[in-house]
Amino acid sequence: MRVSFTGIGETVVTFESDKKLEVGTLVNVVENGKVAEAKKNEKFVGIVVNATEHEASVQIKGYIKTKFEGTIEYNALGCCNLCLGEEGKLKLSEKGREVLLLDINSETNEIGIFM
Repeated sequence: MRVSFTGIGETVVTFESDKKLEVGTLVNVVENGKVAEAKKNEKFVGIVVNATEHEASVQIKGYIKTKFEGTIEYNALGCCNLCLGEEGKLKLSEKGREVLLLDINSETNEIGIFM
């Protein structure tokens, strides 16, 4: 049996940005209605799913797949906290954003989470 969580509860919001952000970039709100790339050890509000020179469409809820750093063991599945690590990848952190961790692929260093 194959399962898919894509599309469940997705919410995408368009924000202003100072520059064109790459799809897949984790971001934070930095001013009223404006986002920028999240910084190391920060929580994140969402992930860029589309962008122009001065706008970014950011998924703030729903299921995403993204890269992680370090080691995330299978006992972390379920509720856990993640924040931004090196090079825009997520890492486990007690100070991070609480998410629902659903899958871990250690070969590709990707995780699937519900935000």
